[in-house]
Amino acid sequence: MNSMVKALLGVISIIISICGATSVSLRNIEGVNITLSPTKNGIRFVASKYGQIEVLTGNLNLGKDLSSVSCVGLPICEIGDSILSVEDTQMGTKITWETRNKSTEFQDCFDLPDGVYWYGGPQRRVQTWPINNMIINGSLPYVSRRDDNFAVAERYWLNSLGVFIFLEEFVPLFVDQNLAHDNQVCFSARLQEPYINREKNILEYYIGFDYDLEVRGGHFEATNNYLGTPLGLPNRLMVSEPIWTTWAKYKRDISDSVVLEFAQAIKDNGYNGQIEIDDKWETCYGSQEFDKEKFPDIVNTVKKVKEMGFRVTLWVHPFVNSDCQEISEEGLAKGNFAGNMSMFHVPSGLCVPHI
Repeated sequence: MNSMVKALLGVISIIISICGATSVSLRNIEGVNITLSPTKNGIRFVASKYGQIEVLTGNLNLGKDLSSVSCVGLPICEIGDSILSVEDTQMGTKITWETRNKSTEFQDCFDLPDGVYWYGGPQRRVQTWPINNMIINGSLPYVSRRDDNFAVAERYWLNSLGVFIFLEEFVPLFVDQNLAHDNQVCFSARLQEPYINREKNILEYYIGFDYDLEVRGGHFEATNNYLGTPLGLPNRLMVSEPIWTTWAKYKRDISDSVVLEFAQAIKDNGYNGQIEIDDKWETCYGSQEFDKEKFPDIVNTVKKVKEMGFRVTLWVHPFVNSDCQEISEEGLAKGNFAGNMSMFHVPSGLCVPHI
C-alpha cells in the first residue's frame, strides 16, 4: 500500500511512551508503537505492531547510564554534551545524536533475534545470507577496504518484517555486528580516521516500517525514499541473454586465439549473448593497455567476435597496482590516490583510488 493511500486512510500515529513523562504522538504507520525507556544501559527502544509483535528492539547509546534522563521524546533532548532528537517521518522515525565534543562516541545497537532475518549491509568475500550471523569488526571504519574483499559498504539493513534502517552518508560510521555483542548490530559514530577534520560528531539514521510487515514493502519504501533508483536502464540484452566470461574457463590464460576459440565454441553449441574479456588482458593492473604479446590483433579479434553475433565487453577495476610504475607514479603525482593512515594502512603493492 503506497504512502498516499495510507495517508487517506486517516491520521496514523506512533505512540512514544516515556516512563514518567507525557506520551508524544507522531504521524506514522498505523498500529506501530515505539516505546523509548531511559535505563542504566542506554535508552531501550521497542517497536511493536499493535503493541504485540515486536518488529525491532535495541538500545540507543548502549553502555551509558541514562536512567535519569527525562526529556526523551521532546523535539530536543539535551543529555550531557549531546543532543538527541527523535522525529516522525512518512514511514517511520528519524533518530539523531549530535555533539561538538569530538571525543564523545554514540553507539546505537539493535537486536538480531531468532526467526527474524536480516539483509543488506556489506558485500564480503564469504557472504552470509541472510546476514544475521555475519561478523563485522567495529574497530574498523565502515568503508570499502581490501580486507575480506569488503568492496561494498552499504549503510542499509532490512529485516523480514519489513523494517529497515538507513544511515546517512555523512555519519562517521563504525559498525559492529556479533563481535562486541552477540546477536546485535551496533552503529557507532566517532571521530577517528578516516573521519577527521570535523566540527561535530553526528549519528543520524532512519527507521522505516512496512504497513503489512512484508520485506518487499519495506525495501520499496527504502528505495523510493532513501536509496534511490538508477537514472537509466542497461541494455536489455544483458538481462535476457547470457554473459560468457573468459575467467570461467581460462582464468588469466587468455589471448586473441583463446577469445576466438571461446566464442566459436559457444556459437557452435547454439548460444549467443555477450563475450567478456576478463582478467589479465592488461600489461599490468591499471595500465588499461592490452598486452601486445597476448593480444597483438585485438581490433580484428573484437571485430570477428561481433561478426559471430556477440556483444563484447572488457573487465576493468578501480585500482592501480604499484608494479604499474608509470601509471601509479602519475596517479601519485596528481594526488589521485588515497594515502596511508596510521589506523587504516594501505598495504604496499596496492594504491587505493581516491573517491
